[in-house]
Amino acid sequence: MFPGVLALLERSWRVDARAWGQHLIRLGLVVGIYVALSVAVYTSASVGAPGLRFLSYIVHLNLVFITMTGVGFFSTAISEEKEEETLGLMLMAGISPIGILLGKSIGRLTQMVLLIAVQYPFTLLAVTMGGVTSIQVRAIYAAMFAYLLMLSGIGLCCSTLNHRNRTAVTWTAAFVAIYFAFPPFMIRLVLLPNGLTTLFPEFVAWVDESCVVYRLKSILASGFQETIFSRQVISNMVIGAIGYLLSVVLFGLAVRVPSTESTSRGLLKQTRGRMPFDSPGRPTINPFVWKDFYFIGGGPSGLVFRVALIVFSYLIVCDVANRLGGGWNWGPPHWGTATGTFISLMMFAVTLDAGQLMSRCLGEEIRGQTLGSLLTLPHSTLEILYSKLLGVLLACLPGPTAIVLALFLTSEGLNCAHAFWEYTGAMLLFAVHFVLVPHVAMVAALRVRWGALALGIGTAIAVAFLSFVTIACFRPGVNSPIIFLMSFAILAVCLACHLGMVLMTESSVAR
Repeated sequence: MFPGVLALLERSWRVDARAWGQHLIRLGLVVGIYVALSVAVYTSASVGAPGLRFLSYIVHLNLVFITMTGVGFFSTAISEEKEEETLGLMLMAGISPIGILLGKSIGRLTQMVLLIAVQYPFTLLAVTMGGVTSIQVRAIYAAMFAYLLMLSGIGLCCSTLNHRNRTAVTWTAAFVAIYFAFPPFMIRLVLLPNGLTTLFPEFVAWVDESCVVYRLKSILASGFQETIFSRQVISNMVIGAIGYLLSVVLFGLAVRVPSTESTSRGLLKQTRGRMPFDSPGRPTINPFVWKDFYFIGGGPSGLVFRVALIVFSYLIVCDVANRLGGGWNWGPPHWGTATGTFISLMMFAVTLDAGQLMSRCLGEEIRGQTLGSLLTLPHSTLEILYSKLLGVLLACLPGPTAIVLALFLTSEGLNCAHAFWEYTGAMLLFAVHFVLVPHVAMVAALRVRWGALALGIGTAIAVAFLSFVTIACFRPGVNSPIIFLMSFAILAVCLACHLGMVLMTESSVAR
């Protein structure tokens, strides 16, 4: 077992050491730390405890980085071997299942651990700046390492059970969403009204305190003197260990099923009888639009699924708002209503849906090695690419339609829109969120095999962070030229993404 583990570890380290993406991630973390330090020093004269502010910036930067990178990094360890049909060759070479699992997962885990651990000397600057103790720094790193181990175990388990990277990433992302949503919503909004917390008080406390967000919030509070081995650390490590154990137990069952194609029809089916609703049939419109609308967006079945999901989400939000007496108090002012909460959630959902569809419409052609054949057709590159984008945008229509209907057909919709545009960085936030994320994901899909959407979100977060730091420094008004110039620069970057998409497509085919 150990020779196989060491061989896979060495290969994993060598491949990642030569990949430019890993070095760009390290550079991004360094830039983020430098910006956080600069902001903390700049605001030290007007805000007390600059060390605590500096540490808070670094902690939240690392939390976003671990979540976004871990979901796509850990969940493809085994599924990528299944897609490339090399898992059977590893077993034939005499490497045991445990050796394959450990060799493929430990290499990725150690890289992530090193990326976080290398920041420890910089975070000690927060102690010298004031407002932070060394106990808080150690507790924060213990919480982050436990959360990282949990993501590694769950990602490996999802990768073992699934035969496609996209499905494994979806499962891992769903688990992370439940992990963050279960304590604040299910415990406080479902269990408490029914009185079930009196039956299982210890279980409710463990679940409520197992989320890393609440743990970090308590650590960053003043006067923290607790032990580093909290309920969050213990529970996250246990969940990660269970994920590793399930991967070992279910490995033999998972490899019995033959690997699937890298692309599939998803929600679509073949035409049967007289029910062709969910069948693509034959193209009656532009074939490029038809292909991506059906095979990437899901066709009419995908539209029905998105509409049903939107209606279900709206009912859940209304029920929760009714329990709380108005809604959550987050987002721009006066967004505590059910309508404002629904619109803000739909803003994230629309961006994620559009980003993943736009990246898939190009990524699937790259992975299926059909992009070269596509460009040999008697059509220009621009016509082919924009027709494909039109096909996936048609599949995204239910989300923007729901936002527009919520704004104009509900009693609080116009008030929410007015409150949003009164915000200082509203135009900037709109450009970063709705425009930049899909464009960067679309271009990244031409260069990376997986994680294009994560790169788009990470880039948008970095741009938004730098932009709002600039806004905080200059303190401009709503109609300030600074905000207009920054928004115009973001739109110019998106226009450059269109040009880059065409050039990168042609250059990749030429190679």
